[in-house]
Amino acid sequence: MPIKNITVLETLATVYHGVIPAFQDLNYPALFKSIMNLNNCGFKKIEVNLQSKQTKKFIKLCWRNNIVCGLSSFGPITFSIINDEYNYEYFLLNEAKKIGLEYLGNFGFNNNGVICKKIKE
Repeated sequence: MPIKNITVLETLATVYHGVIPAFQDLNYPALFKSIMNLNNCGFKKIEVNLQSKQTKKFIKLCWRNNIVCGLSSFGPITFSIINDEYNYEYFLLNEAKKIGLEYLGNFGFNNNGVICKKIKE
């Protein structure tokens, strides 16, 4: 299913002018807007629309509560990025349960790249 060239340009512009500077500047509101925009354009919009009602409901619920949320890869896993100023983890856990989704947990960022460890034989 091809998408319009302008949609590809919009996606790239959102990453370059939205997501990247938001992470660089630690700008949570800009990150929220950029991730929401990414999930509403191009192939990602198609992928989101193919998800279950529960997954789509959870994403929209997060957006209504100003929580960065998006579809991971092709889904159905979603990700949320929580601003440290607020305690959203309890909210995410409870809302996921209400909708019938499983909450996998809170995981910190690893900005060190891939870490390889030798497995003992």
